[in-house]
Amino acid sequence: MRNNVSINSARRSLAFCSAILLCAHTSRAESEPFRVGLILPLSGPVAENGVALRNGVQMAQEAKGAECKNIEIHVEDSHHDPKTAVSAFHKLRLEDKVKLIYSWGSNPSSAVAPVSEAERFPQVVWNSSTDIGKGRKFVMRFNNLGDDFGKVIAEDLARRGKTKLAIIKVDNVYIESILVGIKKALHPNQTLEEITTLQPTDTDARSAVTRVKAGGYDALGVFVYPGQISQVYRQIAQQKLDIATFGTDFFESRTEILASGPAIEGAVYSHNRIEPRFSELYIKKFGNDLQITSAGSGYDFFSLVCGLFNEGAANKTSEEIVQAILSSGTHVGIEGSYQFRSTPEAGVFADFPIVLKKITGGSIQIVQ
Repeated sequence: MRNNVSINSARRSLAFCSAILLCAHTSRAESEPFRVGLILPLSGPVAENGVALRNGVQMAQEAKGAECKNIEIHVEDSHHDPKTAVSAFHKLRLEDKVKLIYSWGSNPSSAVAPVSEAERFPQVVWNSSTDIGKGRKFVMRFNNLGDDFGKVIAEDLARRGKTKLAIIKVDNVYIESILVGIKKALHPNQTLEEITTLQPTDTDARSAVTRVKAGGYDALGVFVYPGQISQVYRQIAQQKLDIATFGTDFFESRTEILASGPAIEGAVYSHNRIEPRFSELYIKKFGNDLQITSAGSGYDFFSLVCGLFNEGAANKTSEEIVQAILSSGTHVGIEGSYQFRSTPEAGVFADFPIVLKKITGGSIQIVQ
């Protein structure tokens, strides 16, 4: 009898200890942060985008406060360099123990994407190339396809009767994806000729501008980096070339617009819409609106992560994280209403509203 009492007592003690350990483990899992890595160009030719995106994340953190207390952000500078971005990926995954990575920029994220897929690690990218998500389960695009951006530009040029188009470009995956979209959407009476491909450090486009002037083109695409944009437009002015121009969201910089001078007046590009109230708050906080659409993307990305992974998500598997994002439904963010779509040709991407923007009087206006 005495032995039975001892055995029962021991069993109760063991069960009690197990319950305590289980509760402690559950409590740790619930309180452990969900770590997210950001690979952004905080220096280099497109640093304005990386800084703006980081600012947008910061604004979302401050706005949501306790709602997102369990989301921990780790940031690495890619310098907009593919090799640096891959190194940053490994550091975030292995040292910082993040569960999800956001990588901005077509060239850096194109280098990181195959590594991420091979490691079966979830990565959200800002990359408009169709190829980056094709056949990949763990790479999800947080922006529209280049085809969609290009189509909006092509349709605007056709409406204005611009049929003979020229392009001065820099070698960049994002730029190429938009050019592909433009070419796909051209009307039968429209042609497009690539005049020259600049290197990222090139600033002299005078011979290319001369060719455009001599070629009788009626619209010129300036598809180059910030810093190069203003150089091209000043060289257009120097040669007294009167021509309609179009480009990419690299135009979305007041600094670049002012440096470009009057030749950039009337230039158009396609990009996502930003809520006016967000623009007001951003300018008040940071004193500028440089690449503010990237800031909106950062705000929307952090809001998405907060809504999906703030509670009890630290132990989710990569597959569970991907599934949570894909099945998250429709969201209403700074860039408008969006949802994730998937096609065999492009993989997974977020489908945001796209508008045409125009540079008027040194500022950026929405055309449609």
